[in-house]
Order: sequence, then C-alpha cells, then structure tokens
Amino acid sequence: MLTLMPLLLLACNNGEQAATNGTQTTPADGIQALSAGDSIVSRIDEERIYCYIKAEAPDPQLAKVMGEWIDDELGGDYPGDPADLQAIVSFYGKAIADTLRKEAKDCYDPTMAMEYEATIEKVFETDKVVTYALNTYMHIGGAHPSSRGLGVTFRKSDGRRLDWNIVRSYCQYELTEMIKERLKDYFGVSTEEEFENCLTGIETYNLPLPQTPPYFLENGIAFIYQQYEITAYAYGMPNDVIPYDSIRPMLSGWAKQLIEGL
Repeated sequence: MLTLMPLLLLACNNGEQAATNGTQTTPADGIQALSAGDSIVSRIDEERIYCYIKAEAPDPQLAKVMGEWIDDELGGDYPGDPADLQAIVSFYGKAIADTLRKEAKDCYDPTMAMEYEATIEKVFETDKVVTYALNTYMHIGGAHPSSRGLGVTFRKSDGRRLDWNIVRSYCQYELTEMIKERLKDYFGVSTEEEFENCLTGIETYNLPLPQTPPYFLENGIAFIYQQYEITAYAYGMPNDVIPYDSIRPMLSGWAKQLIEGL
C-alpha cells in the first residue's frame, strides 16, 4: 500500500540474514571510526530469534541529534552518550533480542520464530537539510506482523529536527484539507462520505495531522500515518508527498529558506 519508494518496508528475510549466525556488531572501533555513510549493524540470529538493526552514520556534526532521534524511536531507554551511534545500535539489538526471547518462551507455539528488523538510511540531502528514513518490522505471533515507516529531516546548520511547525499556525486548516485530498487518492475514493468510511473513529472535519513529522524528499514534503493511526490495518500506512510548490505558501519564512531551489 505504500507509495513512497524510500520507505518501502524491508522483507522479513534479506540477503544478509544467511551470512552470519550468532551476534555481530560492526564497526567495532568506536565512534571515532565512523564516517558519514558507514553502516552500523547489530545482528542476533539464534534458534527462533532474529534481531537485525542497521543504521547509516551521518556527518559527525549530526551524530548527537541523530542518536537522540534513534533512541526516541527505538524506545528511549539508552542511558549513554547519544553521539555514540554504535553503542546505541548495540544496546537496542541486545534489548530487543531479550524481548524476543521472552516472547518466544511465552508463545503458545514452540516453533514460531520471533523477528525484528530496523533500518535507518539517508534518503535525501541538500546543502541545507538531510533526511533519514526509519523502517521497522516485528513479528511476535498474532494475526499479522507490525511495521513502521517514517522519515526525519534535520537542518544541517544546527541539527534542528523539523516538525509540523514548518507550517505557519494559521495555515493548519489549509494543510489538513490538502492532506485530506491526497488521502482520498490513496484510498481511491472521491466523496467525503467514502473517505470517512475508510477512517477508524475519525470524522473528516476533524482529521488530525500525522503523529510522525513531515520530511523532505526530492519532489516535496512527505507525510505518513502509521498503522492503525487513522484507519484499519488492511489499508497500510496512508502517505503521500505534497509538492514544494503546493506547500511553499504555507511554510514559515525560515522553512521556505530551506527549500530554495527545490
């Protein structure tokens, strides 16, 4: 159901899974060894347990804000230096694997595998901003697995994490109406009644902005609603991209400067 190519969810099994058993974390030389684009990987592959986290290191000046964001999204439990991305990935690899082991022990089916994957990678960059995508997949039994897909955009000059405050407050209604029209295309409907029938416990006049922040891509500013946030599981994660020319009049002055030339 997703239409944003950078946020297509990874399959549960990928080519790297077969390459390593046991526990692996790379690189192993600490944060000083990391350069922008390096991959930091934690993989725990045991009987019935598979936990895989991979993060792409940012430019060094963004390491702290990137680490804080990763910590926020993976649980907010990391107690150390947020600039130490390798330590963060290793911490959550072990912590999530422990959770999977507990789920496996308590599961009614002694053969069911417990799986978790998370990938963080850069998907867009200019001289002013950089965008990273986070995709997660988890299966611990139940009717179906759960997934998340979201993006984050940082201002390079100071590491500010951009949010919906890029849009002027008095343009919020106009923004919501624009999102509503793009969601109608996502659901394949045209009328307000049809659109409301796609929503879960939400009336069209009261559509909330996505809980996750907008993020900049080459062709516009993207939004995404997570599973169950506004609709049923079967509809996936409703999302789309608002072209820069369409959203530009609604942006704050400082946000407009970030998309000059786009």
